[in-house]
Amino acid sequence: MKAIRALLHGFSEKLALALNVPESLACPPPPVIYRNNSRYLDFHFLKFILAALVFLLLSAAPVHAATYNVSSSSACTLANAITAANTDTATGSCAAGSGADTINISGTITLSADLPAITNSVTINGVGANATINGADSHRAFNINTAGISVTINNLTLANNQAPFNQHGGAINFPGGDGTADLTLNKVTIRDSDAWNSSSNGIGGALFCNSSTLTIRDSRFYNNSGEEGGAINLGGFCFGAT
Repeated sequence: MKAIRALLHGFSEKLALALNVPESLACPPPPVIYRNNSRYLDFHFLKFILAALVFLLLSAAPVHAATYNVSSSSACTLANAITAANTDTATGSCAAGSGADTINISGTITLSADLPAITNSVTINGVGANATINGADSHRAFNINTAGISVTINNLTLANNQAPFNQHGGAINFPGGDGTADLTLNKVTIRDSDAWNSSSNGIGGALFCNSSTLTIRDSRFYNNSGEEGGAINLGGFCFGAT
Protein backbone atom coordinates (compact mmCIF):
# COMPACT_ATOMS: atom_id res chain seq x y z
CA MET A 1 0.00 0.00 0.00
CA LYS A 2 2.95 2.33 0.66
CA ALA A 3 4.07 1.86 -2.95
CA ILE A 4 0.62 2.75 -4.29
CA ARG A 5 0.42 5.84 -2.10
CA ALA A 6 3.88 6.99 -3.20
CA LEU A 7 3.02 6.46 -6.88
CA LEU A 8 -0.26 8.40 -6.68
CA HIS A 9 1.36 11.20 -4.69
CA GLY A 10 4.13 11.56 -7.25
CA PHE A 11 1.56 11.62 -10.07
CA SER A 12 -0.46 14.33 -8.34
CA GLU A 13 2.65 16.51 -8.01
CA LYS A 14 3.29 16.30 -11.77
CA LEU A 15 -0.38 16.88 -12.50
CA ALA A 16 -0.42 19.95 -10.27
CA LEU A 17 2.46 21.44 -12.25
CA ALA A 18 0.69 20.76 -15.56
CA LEU A 19 -2.55 22.34 -14.32
CA ASN A 20 -0.75 25.19 -12.53
CA VAL A 21 -2.26 24.19 -9.19
CA PRO A 22 -0.27 25.26 -6.07
CA GLU A 23 1.55 22.24 -4.74
CA SER A 24 0.45 23.04 -1.21
CA LEU A 25 -3.17 22.56 -2.31
CA ALA A 26 -2.77 19.79 -4.83
CA CYS A 27 -0.23 17.53 -3.19
CA PRO A 28 -0.51 17.48 0.61
CA PRO A 29 0.86 14.36 2.22
CA PRO A 30 -2.02 11.94 1.90
CA PRO A 31 -3.49 11.35 5.31
CA VAL A 32 -3.90 7.81 6.49
CA ILE A 33 -6.76 6.43 8.46
CA TYR A 34 -6.89 3.12 10.22
CA ARG A 35 -9.77 0.78 9.88
CA ASN A 36 -9.65 -2.77 11.14
CA ASN A 37 -5.85 -2.45 11.31
CA SER A 38 -5.68 -1.75 7.52
CA ARG A 39 -4.50 1.46 5.84
CA TYR A 40 -6.73 3.29 3.38
CA LEU A 41 -5.97 6.26 1.18
CA ASP A 42 -7.96 9.31 2.10
CA PHE A 43 -11.16 9.60 0.04
CA HIS A 44 -10.55 13.26 -0.84
CA PHE A 45 -7.07 12.54 -2.14
CA LEU A 46 -8.48 9.90 -4.51
CA LYS A 47 -11.28 12.26 -5.55
CA PHE A 48 -8.69 14.86 -6.60
CA ILE A 49 -6.87 12.29 -8.72
CA LEU A 50 -10.07 11.18 -10.46
CA ALA A 51 -11.21 14.75 -11.13
CA ALA A 52 -7.83 15.62 -12.62
CA LEU A 53 -7.91 12.57 -14.87
CA VAL A 54 -11.39 13.50 -16.13
CA PHE A 55 -10.16 17.04 -16.86
CA LEU A 56 -7.23 15.74 -18.88
CA LEU A 57 -9.42 13.35 -20.85
CA LEU A 58 -11.92 16.08 -21.72
CA SER A 59 -9.23 18.56 -22.74
CA ALA A 60 -7.74 15.95 -25.07
CA ALA A 61 -11.07 15.06 -26.72
CA PRO A 62 -10.91 15.31 -30.55
CA VAL A 63 -12.69 18.14 -32.36
CA HIS A 64 -14.79 16.86 -35.24
CA ALA A 65 -15.03 18.51 -38.64
CA ALA A 66 -18.24 20.33 -39.52
CA THR A 67 -20.85 19.26 -42.09
CA TYR A 68 -22.93 21.89 -43.91
CA ASN A 69 -26.14 21.03 -45.76
CA VAL A 70 -26.92 23.80 -48.23
CA SER A 71 -29.54 24.49 -50.89
CA SER A 72 -31.12 27.50 -52.57
CA SER A 73 -33.39 27.96 -49.53
CA SER A 74 -31.15 26.93 -46.62
CA ALA A 75 -30.33 29.45 -43.89
CA CYS A 76 -26.69 28.46 -44.21
CA THR A 77 -25.79 29.61 -47.73
CA LEU A 78 -23.11 28.03 -49.91
CA ALA A 79 -20.98 31.18 -49.79
CA ASN A 80 -21.18 31.33 -45.99
CA ALA A 81 -20.47 27.61 -45.68
CA ILE A 82 -17.26 28.03 -47.70
CA THR A 83 -16.21 31.00 -45.55
CA ALA A 84 -16.96 29.10 -42.32
CA ALA A 85 -14.96 26.11 -43.58
CA ASN A 86 -12.10 28.38 -44.66
CA THR A 87 -11.81 30.30 -41.40
CA ASP A 88 -13.14 27.82 -38.80
CA THR A 89 -15.42 30.59 -37.52
CA ALA A 90 -19.21 30.90 -37.56
CA THR A 91 -20.43 32.85 -40.60
CA GLY A 92 -24.04 33.90 -41.09
CA SER A 93 -26.17 30.90 -40.13
CA CYS A 94 -23.28 28.47 -40.66
CA ALA A 95 -21.50 27.07 -37.62
CA ALA A 96 -17.75 27.30 -37.25
CA GLY A 97 -15.77 24.78 -39.25
CA SER A 98 -12.99 22.63 -37.89
CA GLY A 99 -10.28 21.31 -40.17
CA ALA A 100 -11.35 19.44 -43.31
CA ASP A 101 -15.10 20.08 -43.42
CA THR A 102 -17.86 18.74 -45.70
CA ILE A 103 -20.41 20.73 -47.71
CA ASN A 104 -23.47 18.88 -49.07
CA ILE A 105 -25.34 20.61 -51.89
CA SER A 106 -28.96 19.78 -52.77
CA GLY A 107 -30.90 20.99 -55.82
CA THR A 108 -29.79 23.92 -57.96
CA ILE A 109 -28.00 26.93 -56.50
CA THR A 110 -27.87 29.89 -58.89
CA LEU A 111 -25.05 32.31 -58.17
CA SER A 112 -25.54 36.06 -57.91
CA ALA A 113 -21.81 36.59 -57.26
CA ASP A 114 -18.61 34.57 -57.47
CA LEU A 115 -18.21 32.23 -54.51
CA PRO A 116 -15.41 32.90 -51.99
CA ALA A 117 -12.07 31.33 -52.85
CA ILE A 118 -11.48 27.98 -51.16
CA THR A 119 -8.51 28.29 -48.80
CA ASN A 120 -8.89 25.23 -46.56
CA SER A 121 -9.27 21.50 -47.23
CA VAL A 122 -12.89 20.57 -47.89
CA THR A 123 -15.13 17.91 -49.47
CA ILE A 124 -18.07 19.15 -51.55
CA ASN A 125 -20.80 16.62 -52.31
CA GLY A 126 -23.76 16.87 -54.63
CA VAL A 127 -26.78 15.20 -53.03
CA GLY A 128 -29.17 13.58 -55.49
CA ALA A 129 -29.10 13.45 -59.27
CA ASN A 130 -29.67 17.16 -59.92
CA ALA A 131 -27.23 18.92 -57.58
CA THR A 132 -26.02 21.90 -59.62
CA ILE A 133 -24.20 25.19 -59.22
CA ASN A 134 -25.46 27.49 -61.98
CA GLY A 135 -23.26 30.50 -62.68
CA ALA A 136 -26.00 32.32 -64.62
CA ASP A 137 -23.43 32.99 -67.40
CA SER A 138 -21.83 35.57 -65.12
CA HIS A 139 -20.06 33.86 -62.21
CA ARG A 140 -17.51 31.15 -61.50
CA ALA A 141 -18.09 28.43 -58.92
CA PHE A 142 -14.68 27.59 -57.46
CA ASN A 143 -11.36 29.37 -57.12
CA ILE A 144 -8.79 27.20 -55.31
CA ASN A 145 -5.62 29.19 -54.87
CA THR A 146 -3.97 28.03 -51.63
CA ALA A 147 -0.95 25.75 -51.42
CA GLY A 148 -1.06 22.51 -49.45
CA ILE A 149 -4.83 22.00 -49.26
CA SER A 150 -6.92 19.09 -50.53
CA VAL A 151 -10.29 19.62 -52.20
CA THR A 152 -12.63 16.83 -53.35
CA ILE A 153 -15.81 17.44 -55.37
CA ASN A 154 -18.27 14.57 -55.82
CA ASN A 155 -21.48 14.10 -57.87
CA LEU A 156 -21.96 17.74 -58.80
CA THR A 157 -22.82 19.67 -61.98
CA LEU A 158 -21.31 23.09 -62.71
CA ALA A 159 -23.29 24.81 -65.44
CA ASN A 160 -23.23 28.21 -67.19
CA ASN A 161 -20.17 29.41 -65.28
CA GLN A 162 -18.08 32.39 -66.40
CA ALA A 163 -14.56 33.29 -65.33
CA PRO A 164 -13.97 36.89 -64.21
CA PHE A 165 -12.41 39.21 -66.76
CA ASN A 166 -8.91 38.11 -67.84
CA GLN A 167 -8.89 35.16 -65.45
CA HIS A 168 -8.63 31.45 -66.18
CA GLY A 169 -10.94 28.49 -65.52
CA GLY A 170 -14.56 29.11 -66.46
CA ALA A 171 -15.99 26.91 -63.70
CA ILE A 172 -12.91 25.99 -61.63
CA ASN A 173 -9.69 27.96 -61.34
CA PHE A 174 -7.06 25.78 -59.70
CA PRO A 175 -3.63 27.41 -59.66
CA GLY A 176 -3.16 25.83 -56.23
CA GLY A 177 -1.31 28.77 -54.74
CA ASP A 178 1.74 27.77 -56.81
CA GLY A 179 2.30 24.89 -54.42
CA THR A 180 1.25 21.36 -53.57
CA ALA A 181 -2.54 21.46 -53.56
CA ASP A 182 -4.75 18.53 -54.58
CA LEU A 183 -8.06 18.61 -56.44
CA THR A 184 -10.13 15.47 -57.08
CA LEU A 185 -13.28 15.42 -59.22
CA ASN A 186 -15.51 12.34 -58.96
CA LYS A 187 -18.58 12.13 -61.21
CA VAL A 188 -18.54 15.86 -61.91
CA THR A 189 -20.12 17.44 -64.98
CA ILE A 190 -18.95 20.85 -66.20
CA ARG A 191 -20.94 22.26 -69.10
CA ASP A 192 -21.71 25.49 -70.95
CA SER A 193 -18.97 27.42 -69.18
CA ASP A 194 -16.55 30.04 -70.52
CA ALA A 195 -13.15 31.43 -69.65
CA TRP A 196 -13.20 34.14 -72.29
CA ASN A 197 -15.37 36.51 -74.23
CA SER A 198 -14.76 39.19 -76.84
CA SER A 199 -12.51 41.19 -74.49
CA SER A 200 -10.98 38.48 -72.28
CA ASN A 201 -8.25 35.92 -72.99
CA GLY A 202 -8.94 33.38 -70.23
CA ILE A 203 -7.88 29.77 -70.80
CA GLY A 204 -9.47 26.53 -69.63
CA GLY A 205 -13.14 26.89 -70.47
CA ALA A 206 -14.18 24.44 -67.76
CA LEU A 207 -11.05 24.12 -65.61
CA PHE A 208 -7.58 25.59 -65.34
CA CYS A 209 -4.86 23.78 -63.36
CA ASN A 210 -1.32 24.92 -62.57
CA SER A 211 1.38 23.85 -60.06
CA SER A 212 -0.97 21.34 -58.44
CA THR A 213 -2.17 17.73 -58.52
CA LEU A 214 -5.40 17.05 -60.41
CA THR A 215 -7.37 13.79 -60.44
CA ILE A 216 -10.53 13.37 -62.54
CA ARG A 217 -12.71 10.24 -62.44
CA ASP A 218 -15.96 9.44 -64.29
CA SER A 219 -16.57 13.08 -65.18
CA ARG A 220 -17.91 14.90 -68.26
CA PHE A 221 -17.00 18.21 -69.90
CA TYR A 222 -18.98 19.63 -72.80
CA ASN A 223 -19.92 22.92 -74.50
CA ASN A 224 -17.17 24.81 -72.69
CA SER A 225 -14.90 27.41 -74.32
CA GLY A 226 -11.63 29.21 -73.68
CA GLU A 227 -8.84 30.78 -75.71
CA GLU A 228 -6.67 27.72 -75.00
CA GLY A 229 -8.21 24.47 -73.78
CA GLY A 230 -11.92 24.61 -74.40
CA ALA A 231 -12.47 22.12 -71.58
CA ILE A 232 -9.24 21.86 -69.54
CA ASN A 233 -5.98 23.76 -69.67
CA LEU A 234 -3.10 22.11 -67.82
CA GLY A 235 -0.67 24.90 -67.06
CA GLY A 236 2.93 24.39 -66.01
CA PHE A 237 3.50 21.58 -63.49
CA CYS A 238 -0.06 20.32 -63.18
CA PHE A 239 0.79 16.84 -61.97
CA GLY A 240 -1.06 13.55 -62.01
CA ALA A 241 -3.92 14.61 -64.26
CA THR A 242 -6.01 11.50 -64.98
